[in-house]
Amino acid sequence: ANATFFSAKYKNNESNEFLNIESNYKVIANLNGGKKFKFKTSELLLSTSIHFRGGASQHMPLEAVFPSQFNYSTAPSIRLGDYKRLDLRINYIKGKSFWSLDIQNVLNILNDAYQYYDIDGLQTQKQLGMIPVLTYKYSL
Repeated sequence: ANATFFSAKYKNNESNEFLNIESNYKVIANLNGGKKFKFKTSELLLSTSIHFRGGASQHMPLEAVFPSQFNYSTAPSIRLGDYKRLDLRINYIKGKSFWSLDIQNVLNILNDAYQYYDIDGLQTQKQLGMIPVLTYKYSL
């Protein structure tokens, strides 16, 4: 397990205020665990990890006229939702064969990626949901 708590800010010389930077997540935490099962001719390894990060700060997009441009003249003023993810990995080893199923974001949480304007107003783009990856290796 690990956790980091921090405040990432910069000082605005004009107003003498301390303002958030985009990556001021305030907290980043991870928890990992696993278990190995041995059989006569094979092994099964199960592991899981939990990832958490506070939401990123984002600059305010300019109005709908310029939906892909941002107002960088001020500090990031939009706070996106917290990032949460649960991963699962299953490894199976038998002889020279190795199988691995790695499922990122098992709970299919659609975390905030960024915000933008379109004709319907301010929209939040979500990140990818669950991503399964199946791997097979054979050692010579």
